[in-house]
Amino acid sequence: MAVYNKNIDWSDNDRARAREVNINIITERELLYYKEIAKRIGHAARYQFHAEFLTKTKAAALHNVEVYAIRTKLGPYRVFTFFAPAG
Repeated sequence: MAVYNKNIDWSDNDRARAREVNINIITERELLYYKEIAKRIGHAARYQFHAEFLTKTKAAALHNVEVYAIRTKLGPYRVFTFFAPAG
């Protein structure tokens, strides 16, 4: 989870508590940075944001998912075809 704030002074205790409960504090300066990236590279900026703020986030839907693969040859190349459930 990320929290945006404007004109708020965060104490060291506030920042420590936010880290404990996995809340990222987005400052006005960081928000301007991501807005500038979005202007320059468009929708791809969301991946920069995800990498910065969502790296430790767990997606419950991704746990214990089996993905099956078939290894075969395509001309001189070894290739893999992956099958995963849609939902």
